[in-house]
Amino acid sequence: MRFDTRTHAHSEKVKEVLQPKATSSKKKQTQKTLSQRSTTVKPPQSDPVQSPAQQGGAGYVKEKHPKRIHSHQWHIIPIWKDNEKWKEHINKPIYIDGNTIWCNPEDMEVYGTLSFIDEDDLDKAFYKSLEYFTNLWGRIENQLKCEIIHDSYENIKLVRCKYGEMDSEIAKDCELKGDRIQIYAKEDGKLWFDIDWSWNFEEMHTLHPSTGKPDMKKVMKHIDDYRNNDPSTASQIERAVQQALQGMKEEIKEVIKEMSQENIRVLLGIQNPQIVKRIVEGELGIVIPEKPANHKLKQGDDHPYHG
Repeated sequence: MRFDTRTHAHSEKVKEVLQPKATSSKKKQTQKTLSQRSTTVKPPQSDPVQSPAQQGGAGYVKEKHPKRIHSHQWHIIPIWKDNEKWKEHINKPIYIDGNTIWCNPEDMEVYGTLSFIDEDDLDKAFYKSLEYFTNLWGRIENQLKCEIIHDSYENIKLVRCKYGEMDSEIAKDCELKGDRIQIYAKEDGKLWFDIDWSWNFEEMHTLHPSTGKPDMKKVMKHIDDYRNNDPSTASQIERAVQQALQGMKEEIKEVIKEMSQENIRVLLGIQNPQIVKRIVEGELGIVIPEKPANHKLKQGDDHPYHG
């Protein structure tokens, strides 16, 4: 079985996790073992720390922010199924480990309810979720008498998933102010980022079906930069640039005031005097003197603008 590479790129480690059993006897033994297991990944208890409100503001900063992956939705097309057994479950939900399996005539949807958490690594949390769901496919095969795991088929697609950073200062600040942030992708209008403080997790999520995981890595890169380096804001950078440009503009004014129009044309390489006049007088607010000033550029005798 392979996951849809259009949605997720997987490492060799993930391929090992998803590798099917070599023989049917081993596969049956694995299914028997899986059917006896009940693997539930539960979110950790919230850290016993004061809320931003108790601390007197939104300045609460935590050293590590656990990464949580949850709200999976899978679309699966069985490679083979026992039609009689399958018909018994069409349009009737099946529950395994709290996950909901919904059978349609030719395919199925799986709605995950579990959370997969790592202390600080998004990839590790993602691998935990893949390992769990790979085991779940075996249990579904055993219960529905079907085959959904095969190395040469791309019949399992992750169509929805939330990638969250827990204990987010941004989410805490939004909760205090009562703000709800949701950002939609320009290319398709789908929700790709939101802030959620339900279940006391105080998370920021990325959840676009195609780009959720890389989106979270990009967001984390910028958030961590603000946490660790306290860089200048966009408005501060804009003010600094404007101040530098204004200083350069004043210096240019002082130089041009001492030059004739002919010498300005030589300096700028512009033949049309009206263009020079518009640039200098319109942009810099300097009236070009009618007669050449004393300070002039040194030019050769054969130069067309020699004064």
